[in-house]
Amino acid sequence: MSAFAVWAVLALVAQVPGATPEASGFLSAYSAERDGLETLQARFVQWTYTPEEDIKSEGTVTFVRPKRIIFRYDDPPLSYMIDGTHAYEYDEELEQILIYDIEGQPEAEAFFMGMESDIDAIKEAYQIDVLPPDDALDGAHAVRLTPHPNEDLEPLFEYVTLQMRKQDFLPTQILIRNDEDSRVEYTLSSFQKNATLAADVSQVLVKEDADIVVNDVAMDTAGEGGHLFPDATLIEEYDERYPDNE
Repeated sequence: MSAFAVWAVLALVAQVPGATPEASGFLSAYSAERDGLETLQARFVQWTYTPEEDIKSEGTVTFVRPKRIIFRYDDPPLSYMIDGTHAYEYDEELEQILIYDIEGQPEAEAFFMGMESDIDAIKEAYQIDVLPPDDALDGAHAVRLTPHPNEDLEPLFEYVTLQMRKQDFLPTQILIRNDEDSRVEYTLSSFQKNATLAADVSQVLVKEDADIVVNDVAMDTAGEGGHLFPDATLIEEYDERYPDNE
């Protein structure tokens, strides 16, 4: 499962047609709590389990309303960002940033687990079940998201389970079951809500001379002092030059 596919499960819809009364009540309270969330920072520990090996990674995650989320890994230094309809992958050691258009993909809306207050585009994508929390004292909420069957799309995962804090519904643990042989687990901590963020925290700063690649097309290199992303002007330039490139 690719890094982008892993993040593609980091979302929670605010309303789902046909949800059970228990789920509807939870989602209503969850949505109300998210209405005041403008920014969020947290530390994460990620474990990836496969039959071949178990891999531990650590880093920080930053959320900025309305639809930006950035995962920054400590070692190796990698940054992954979703902003609106584009995904960004910055490899500091390789000195390149890769940008992809993800508009129209269902997973494009699925990067905002436990942070977004309303995600209309995936209202019908998942079955949401409220579960007993693992820790009834501290983890007062738990939900499972299971993709609805879709003949045209292969699901990215079997299900996702979230454990959430009692006081504010922030996710403390996220389990992504890819299949019977592999899963990814996140533990989140050290939350900072609605802090004023510096530009290089709320965005991705690419170092000077790094290659900029959009949908596999080399566009430019970062200029003196580096380059902040997202950059709407660069995307517009790409769309004008390559209108038919998917």
